[in-house]
Amino acid sequence: MFPGIASGQKAGSRLVNVVPCDSLTVYYPHFTRIDLVTGTMPPKSDGKVIFCCAGSFTGERLTSFKHSNIAGDHVSGGTFHKGYKCGPYNALYCDMGRGWNYSWYRKEDGSVKELFPTPGKYTTNWITFYRE
Repeated sequence: MFPGIASGQKAGSRLVNVVPCDSLTVYYPHFTRIDLVTGTMPPKSDGKVIFCCAGSFTGERLTSFKHSNIAGDHVSGGTFHKGYKCGPYNALYCDMGRGWNYSWYRKEDGSVKELFPTPGKYTTNWITFYRE
């Protein structure tokens, strides 16, 4: 049994299990597909999206999206893209800092719960979990 799941509840029976652990909150999305979405954040109206959070660091504050501005090589929509050269680590970080960490997840009733609810002007890529 996973921590934070009520007794008798099956793991994975919720869209996203939220588990508080001291000063850290852990989100367990139960997904069928994951992708690094680039350019435009998936809309909250897309009922297939169950969790969406900032993905990777970007090199510059640009007014338009370019894959070459994402830290490291990455795959988005099943296509490989060259990012800018960075250290020897996978392009996804998730700890983007204040103003860059806007994210949300879908609750059981279909409503959306925002986390860090201030969208960043320059965010360009999101780790997106789907149920399909």
